[in-house]
Amino acid sequence: GCRGTMGAAWGSAPAPAPLPEIALSDALNMARDNQVAEVVFHEGGTLEVVTKATGSYLARLIRALPTSNLLEVLLRHDVRFRAAHPRQKVNWEKVFQIVMLGLSLASYYYVARRFLNNAMGDEDNMKVVRDSDRNNRRRRKKRGAIDFSTVAGVDKAKRELAEVIDFMKKPERYRRLGARCPKGILLSGPPGCGKTMLARAAANEGGIEFMAC
Repeated sequence: GCRGTMGAAWGSAPAPAPLPEIALSDALNMARDNQVAEVVFHEGGTLEVVTKATGSYLARLIRALPTSNLLEVLLRHDVRFRAAHPRQKVNWEKVFQIVMLGLSLASYYYVARRFLNNAMGDEDNMKVVRDSDRNNRRRRKKRGAIDFSTVAGVDKAKRELAEVIDFMKKPERYRRLGARCPKGILLSGPPGCGKTMLARAAANEGGIEFMAC
């Protein structure tokens, strides 16, 4: 079908058909009759006899027959002769070296690409951290309007929180007096009395992060 046709079109070209073989004496007679245009000497003592009208033939030299006799006939009848171009042998060692070099370069490129991707990934992670810190600073600036002066009605709680915040800012001053900073502060009261706003104001006064759950 179509697949077979495409395979034949893209595949390697078929090998040429072998030349018909004739006797050396017939080749000499054809040369004497001026029917030969060219003779090509191949390795292994074979001749390709190219005639002027009927195509090419294959003949084999006879070891007992001196080559000078054949050349004399060809020269006498103006037959062109030459040696076939030698087949180039594949240097498999060089091919192997080129393949190994290509594999080495490919491996180096792969490792370098992975390293670059990892480095870019680390840079992206650091960028996320920097953006998060920047957003946190922005949120703290937005909360800057909330401090103890904006919270009303809980003066006693504000005074106690102010002392704790001052302790956090100036710990050496209180330690000389033998005071210890509390490990935590619990705000209690009914809903809507301002506990969250007071905690937010205390965090802003102390310059620390506020988290609401």
